[in-house]
Amino acid sequence: MMLEAIGRHTLQALKRSGDMLGLLALLVSSRLSVAHSSRRLVFYKLYRLQIYYTGIQGFYVTAVVATLIGSLLVFRLPVISPGEQTVTVFAELFVVVVIRELAPIMCALIAIVRSGTAVTAKIGYLKMSGEFDIAKTLGIDPVHLFLVPVFFAFPISMLMMLIYFLFFSMTSAFITLWLQDSGIGAALLIDNILERVQLNEILVIVIKSIASGLIIGLYAIHYGATMEARLTNVVRGMSIATTRALVLVLFINIMISILVYR
Repeated sequence: MMLEAIGRHTLQALKRSGDMLGLLALLVSSRLSVAHSSRRLVFYKLYRLQIYYTGIQGFYVTAVVATLIGSLLVFRLPVISPGEQTVTVFAELFVVVVIRELAPIMCALIAIVRSGTAVTAKIGYLKMSGEFDIAKTLGIDPVHLFLVPVFFAFPISMLMMLIYFLFFSMTSAFITLWLQDSGIGAALLIDNILERVQLNEILVIVIKSIASGLIIGLYAIHYGATMEARLTNVVRGMSIATTRALVLVLFINIMISILVYR
């Protein structure tokens, strides 16, 4: 009985992985065809609109979360012997914890909660209301119209949110330390942090953010487009897409860190 259940779940996972790869290939091929057609104007309009919803409107919540994290880390700094050694230790901690790990993961979490769920619900609603069939009747490819702009907007939006997060976390750490007047130079702290942010650090967090954006977009589109034509399935589809995207994003981020920093 247990072996049967394991086999069934394994087959379902393999089928789901195959569906995901097929969807990814479809989205990429559709994007390549857009580059050489008159439809690219429609694509870029919808693409910019999705970036606005995800990357620009996500500014406020990303800034608030980053500010709280940067300030909290400074508040928890054990100022036992203020001086350059304490600044060095804190700068190393900030780079490892905030910049290297927390920044891409928190941005992905915000994107999943704010936009991933919304995209899943929107695409599911479009499918249930017959918008996909209407587009086909009018000779418009629904994949090009509804799915491709959303998918390719997520990685760019993730990079925008990453910039917000890094800026506000460092700024809040600087301001909090300055207001505390603890004897640790705030400017010295920022200098130490920037000295430790090498090109490879930037490249790694950029790769993490792009990979997370692709995963979030792919899962949101997949579970929205495969949603059954019942309104009760919207919440279930949103829940499954959110959970599985979050798990895979965490796994990918951890694996990249292990491979790069082992």
